[in-house]
Amino acid sequence: MRIIINELKKVLNIKSILILSLILFVMYNFFIGSRTTPINDIYATTAARLIKERGYNLEEKDLSYLKNLREPIKLEIDKCLNEDMETKSLGITSYEKLIEFRSDRKNWTNEKLSKLVDNAYFKDKEYLFDEIEGIDFFIDKLENKNEFKGSYGSELRNNRVAEVKAKKYYNDILPASIYYRYNDFICYSNLLIIVSIVFMLAPIFTKDKMRNVEVLQYTTKRGRSVYKDKLLTSIIATTIITTIELGGLLELFFSRDNKIKLFFHSSINSFMNPYPNWFDLNLLQFIICTIIITYIVAFAITMFICYISRKANRYITLIGCSVLLVLALGKIVTNDIIENFGVGNILQAKLLVPSFIGIITLIGIVLTLIKYKKERKLDIV
Repeated sequence: MRIIINELKKVLNIKSILILSLILFVMYNFFIGSRTTPINDIYATTAARLIKERGYNLEEKDLSYLKNLREPIKLEIDKCLNEDMETKSLGITSYEKLIEFRSDRKNWTNEKLSKLVDNAYFKDKEYLFDEIEGIDFFIDKLENKNEFKGSYGSELRNNRVAEVKAKKYYNDILPASIYYRYNDFICYSNLLIIVSIVFMLAPIFTKDKMRNVEVLQYTTKRGRSVYKDKLLTSIIATTIITTIELGGLLELFFSRDNKIKLFFHSSINSFMNPYPNWFDLNLLQFIICTIIITYIVAFAITMFICYISRKANRYITLIGCSVLLVLALGKIVTNDIIENFGVGNILQAKLLVPSFIGIITLIGIVLTLIKYKKERKLDIV
């Protein structure tokens, strides 16, 4: 146990932590900072309001509720437009005419007209236009939720979509912006964790080799078991690094936008998500699954980097292999389909992500076992 504690102190030394903190600070500002900002789009705001007033599930009968909600807002906008002489001179006396005017491409090229119309969104009444836009979005989604008649590429996928549409949870409220923002955030959080693990653990064996410490270790029976102790140290260090970083990032993500917590019990297969998932999960269950996946990937990377560190005879070899490992895994975890649409999305093969995780974990375990057996019989001469 004393050896493990000493090895842990060497891995998590102050110098390495300070350098890693600087690296993470730069990466955070480049990749994650913007992904932890509050989601202020009107659709998420309207969705949060609907959950508080109508619950997580919207039915067809809620259409009349939405239309009744819309009517007084529309009347107020119409009143504002009629009182404004500039918009009235253009014949824009109602919200419908304003939308019609803005949708006419011919009016886009006329700077004067465009400015007049933009001014119609009265600054002191701008919230009215935001509210009606959000309500119209939900009305349109509810009225047309079963309209898509295209193909998702295969019969299996099309059958899954049909199955999702037949379920009650299909009517759940979960704005795509909330779901996609979390996917984006967790992918780049994984990238930071990968970089951290590789940076902190890469020298764990190579450093001793370069200092010829192994020559002394392998002259005793206890010294040969140091390999196992270092592996255990790496796993403990990985657990600490992953827990601190992921915990901190999740705290930032959820504390900066309290609206997200309102959608924890909404299905990720909501009618608001154009690309359903293979698995029936609500947002909270999906988040828990991604956290579990993060830990599994972290432990798999630990086994890989320990194997590389033990095999590398020079620092240049270690650095080269470590960089390649980070680039390869970084590219996978920030893959466009996974980043934008989430793990288990219908655009992926159903078992693609579980298979990948299983394969890299199995390879890591096999490499570790092979190396462990060789360590017991290794001749240092």
